[in-house]
Amino acid sequence: MLADNIKKIRLARGLTQQEAAELLGISSSVYSRYETGNRVPPLDMFEKMADIFDVSCDYLLGRESVTESTLTEYERDLVEAFRSADMRAREDAAKLLADHPGSEDK
Repeated sequence: MLADNIKKIRLARGLTQQEAAELLGISSSVYSRYETGNRVPPLDMFEKMADIFDVSCDYLLGRESVTESTLTEYERDLVEAFRSADMRAREDAAKLLADHPGSEDK
């Protein structure tokens, strides 16, 4: 779960493994092992990951669901626009997204 969450958050932030490793001050090979689950980050690195990815340690561990702090700025903008839209616009947007094929369907 931890390895999957680390990768998911990195991708959501639009970072490569190399960029994430540089932000954390570690080699890309060490970082890669965290994402594959071949190595567990020490506590200080775990805390640093949470800070850099702007999520809680609980979120990294899979103990917390998606919150506003786990969204990218773009996703927060979409949520805000959705919240301020009238019901018709909300329904249209939801239908558009539901009808749009996901990346796994391509």
